[in-house]
Amino acid sequence: MARSTDLWTETSMSTAVANAIDATLVEDAGAVERYFGRPFLDPPSVFLFTSRQSFAAALERQFGFSADVAALLSRQSGGVTLAGIDAVAINGESVLNAGRSTIFRHELTHVAVHRLSGDAVPAWLDEGLATLVEERDPIGIDRATALSILGNEPGALAIFLDDRSWLQHNTDLGGHAYGVAAEAVRVMEDRIGRPSVIAMLERMGAGASPDTAMEDTLGEPLSRFVVELPGRALADCPQGIFVSAARPDGLRIWQAYGFRVQSSMAVTVDGQGQHYAFRVVSDRYGVYTGTLGTPMAAGSYTLRVTTDTGERAQIALALGDPASIAQRGCTAP
Repeated sequence: MARSTDLWTETSMSTAVANAIDATLVEDAGAVERYFGRPFLDPPSVFLFTSRQSFAAALERQFGFSADVAALLSRQSGGVTLAGIDAVAINGESVLNAGRSTIFRHELTHVAVHRLSGDAVPAWLDEGLATLVEERDPIGIDRATALSILGNEPGALAIFLDDRSWLQHNTDLGGHAYGVAAEAVRVMEDRIGRPSVIAMLERMGAGASPDTAMEDTLGEPLSRFVVELPGRALADCPQGIFVSAARPDGLRIWQAYGFRVQSSMAVTVDGQGQHYAFRVVSDRYGVYTGTLGTPMAAGSYTLRVTTDTGERAQIALALGDPASIAQRGCTAP
């Protein structure tokens, strides 16, 4: 059976570890192929380095990055797509010292995008697609900050319109530019459908300018798409709550998003004959993160978050059920 990718590792890596990583790589390559509806006919090479230091050294000595850029990428990035040789270099710390990493999905999406569009694809579209495809749970709590940024920081829209480097944009947004770009691609896909997004990339690959390809496909100027993005992304859920799936320790992480920056919020949790009430303050993006679970009794609960200025959200959830999946609740009535 033909492979979708070729994995290369350092000789110091054990066979057992390499085989386990290869199984993850095969699964993730399949996810990327399914998203784009086509296989990797020419398998891209995936180079896995065991440490941040060896990753940085390889970027500089083997792949032509400057020492400063290699060092920056080794600190900020789990991997890099090597467009010139149609390959991927992976920082092993994002795979070896973590849980189930999705970095392979992210970087292989870049390979697929560039094979369709060439190198003209805008960075925000490239990174937004890669971030969206790597999602294993579309209702995961990692979306909370991106949505809050769209609701609270008009300046964040600069990532779609100016020509600063992607690394600079990501630094300006505290590492959250990827999430903001993913929300833009999510809105785009919801509006025109995935086949049209792929056809748009193919038009870029055939020589159309990115702006022309996007505007023709969207049916509106790119500037309007960007200006309308916050309202479309938040839609009927300007404030909301994400709750994680049940963790092995029985806890569920929750994030209230879309609230005013550093605002005081009243939180209540009701269920199983109990009433909990406390106040919290949202962070610099308008998000608050908390946990629910042990020692609370198992059963159904309602979590509500309100502010003195009228913002509110609520969600019904279960505690003590290991089968609980991630959820999203929106503005309370």
